[in-house]
This record gives sequence, C-alpha cells and structure tokens, in this order.
Amino acid sequence: MHLGRYRHGLFAAIMQTMWRPFIIHAHSGQGELHYDLMLSQGDVLATWQLQQSPEEMVIGRSIPARKLPDHRKAYLTYQGPVRGGRGEVAMLDEGGYELLTKSPHRWEFHLGGRKVFGRYELLHPQQGTDTWILRRLPDN
Repeated sequence: MHLGRYRHGLFAAIMQTMWRPFIIHAHSGQGELHYDLMLSQGDVLATWQLQQSPEEMVIGRSIPARKLPDHRKAYLTYQGPVRGGRGEVAMLDEGGYELLTKSPHRWEFHLGGRKVFGRYELLHPQQGTDTWILRRLPDN
C-alpha cells in the first residue's frame, strides 16, 4: 500500500497513526556512493548504510546493510553537506513505514515511499557485529 494515496479523511488519520516517517539518503563524497535508510523510532532515526539503492531491489533479493549509530530526526528533512567533511546527502525517497515485527535480530516493515515501497526485512544474523541484511519480501 502506497501511503501517498491516502492523504485525506478518516482513513488518512488512521494511517498516519500506524505509519512512521522514513527517509533514504544518497550519501556521496565519503568513499563510494552509498545509501542511508533511516526509520523513525521514538526520538531518533534507526539508520543502516546500504551499498546499493533499495529502489532497485526485486522480491527475494538481499543486500548487505551496516547498522550505523542512530541519527537525529532533523535528517528527515535535511539535504546538503554532512558535518566533519563526510560528504553530502540528497534525498532519494521519503514516506511512511509500518513496523510489522521487531526483535533484536529482525525487523519486518512495509515501506510506503514514492520510489521505494513494499515489504522488507532487516536481518541481523550475527550478534556482536554491525552487519545486517536487507531483503525485499513478497507483498501479502
């Protein structure tokens, strides 16, 4: 379900209470181009670095993801240089997501962006590392 379709009325109000904001930044200037997936969690953005764009993912495909420290919510609307000479970020996509399952080793969620939408999961197969896997799941 694409959240952008439901902007008015009671259904929109219900969707906004279930869905949280997310953003995907294209981050350049610090080594190779990569993408930062940021999911709103309380007062912060839980963040993973992706070496490939999630907009190109097909169902069943997985890509490596590296867990980064949580970011400030200001990054939901920010584009431009990153402090400390760590490159620049530009918005690739934004929207809402619904968290379906969350455990220390697995997050399952539905993204509703303009370019990136559908069911995904983040898997943390090995404790003690920052290595995760982002997988595109079939929509139910």
